[in-house]
Amino acid sequence: LPPPQGEVPSAARRRGSKRFSRPRFDPPPRLAAGLPPEWGAKGEGDGLGVRTPNCFAAENARSGSQAASPREPPSKDGYPPRVPPTITRTVGLDGAATASGPTVVIDTYRAFSTAAYLLDAGVSRLILTDGVDEARRIAAHHDRALLCGEDQGRRPDDFDLGNSPTEVIAHGGLAGATVVMRTTAGTRCVVAAVEAGAGPIYAASLLVARATAESLGKERTVALVSSGGSPSVPHDEDELTGNVIAGTLLERELEAEAVIASVLAGAGTKRLRAASWIDDGDIELCLMVDAFDFALRVNDSNGLVTLSRQ
Repeated sequence: LPPPQGEVPSAARRRGSKRFSRPRFDPPPRLAAGLPPEWGAKGEGDGLGVRTPNCFAAENARSGSQAASPREPPSKDGYPPRVPPTITRTVGLDGAATASGPTVVIDTYRAFSTAAYLLDAGVSRLILTDGVDEARRIAAHHDRALLCGEDQGRRPDDFDLGNSPTEVIAHGGLAGATVVMRTTAGTRCVVAAVEAGAGPIYAASLLVARATAESLGKERTVALVSSGGSPSVPHDEDELTGNVIAGTLLERELEAEAVIASVLAGAGTKRLRAASWIDDGDIELCLMVDAFDFALRVNDSNGLVTLSRQ
């Protein structure tokens, strides 16, 4: 992919350069296929809606490993063993609307990748909305607020920015700005999770996967919501991002190169490449695993749903 125009953000320069070497190996079949069966493939494990840490016990059994179960890790230096969280996984607006407790809403292509670039560029207030008209109304009540996002992939004519990391980088001058953002999947799912009473809530993409997991390290339960697709056909890039976050929480981290290769081979990437409205650099900019060292914390501020760096 050709490089995007404009300056690559500071955090991406610091941490992203070595992440983009061409994958040196074929991804493991379980990643290339999208999800390990034990992570809740249809008809297996705990069912489509729930993917639990049991995947690692099954993996050990297949390999003959005698490693301890993640639910019973060995003690270290006399300290009590860390108890990993129980992870549940759902998809789309229905999943977000039933979320409770600590929750992560995932949208790698492209909402919460774009949001990460906005906050890295110095945006002081990032407001998320459910509807396009709602975004317009909120922006009208904030001095010089910018509209950002899409409706069914396309940027509305009166929006200042599309749902595009490439556009964010090229725009410049965002330090201190207020941005009102609406997307078809990601922002709507976050609003639904807030209305459901979940919390704390984080928005996530591959760019902030590790930081998100580290922010949730002391939680006993974590709900992961893949915003894109449907329960029967979730978006593979969001599911794989969920795998990265879950792997970090359970101290069984996945190889970044294998994850990137799997996303590039997946239906989500093919769908974007075929779209007439995609910016050429967006795919690569969305796959800079752990480019940023902050998480995207969701806040309910005086009736407005906002994102901030944590």
